[in-house]
Amino acid sequence: MIESSETNDILGKKADQAPPQEQSSENNDKKSTSFQPSELDELKKKLQELESQAKEKDSKYIYLYADFENFKKRSIKERSDLVKFGWEAIARDLLENIDDLERALEHIPSTTDKTLHEGLNMILKQLKASQPNLTKSERSLIDRFLKFSKS
Repeated sequence: MIESSETNDILGKKADQAPPQEQSSENNDKKSTSFQPSELDELKKKLQELESQAKEKDSKYIYLYADFENFKKRSIKERSDLVKFGWEAIARDLLENIDDLERALEHIPSTTDKTLHEGLNMILKQLKASQPNLTKSERSLIDRFLKFSKS
C-alpha cells in the first residue's frame, strides 16, 4: 500500500504543478496579444481607413439630412404658394369673361330683345357674385394687368 506521505507527495506535486500551468496559459495569452511592428502598422493603417470611411459616411449623412430638410421646407412653401396663388389663373379667366360680357352689354343695339338683354345682365351678376371677394383696388390692379398682358 501507499503510505500517506507518498500520497501527499504525489498530491503535493500535482497541486504545485497546477499553478504553473495556469501561469503558462496566462503567458500564452500575453504572447498572443503581442504583435510584430509590421502587424501594428497594418492595424494602424486599417484603423485609419475605417475612421476615414466613418467620417465620410457621417458627412454624407449630414449632407443628405440637410438636403431632405431643405426639400421638406421647399415642399411646404410650394404647397402654401399653390393655396395662396392657385386661384389666380381661374380668377383672371373669370375677370376676362366678365369684362367681355360687360363690353358686349354696353354695345348691344337697342333693337335687341329685352329678355336677351336681361338674361345677359343676370349672367353678369352671377359671374360677379361667383368671383373671389376682391376690393376695388385689387380689381383695378387685375384690370391693368389684363390690359398689359393683352398688348
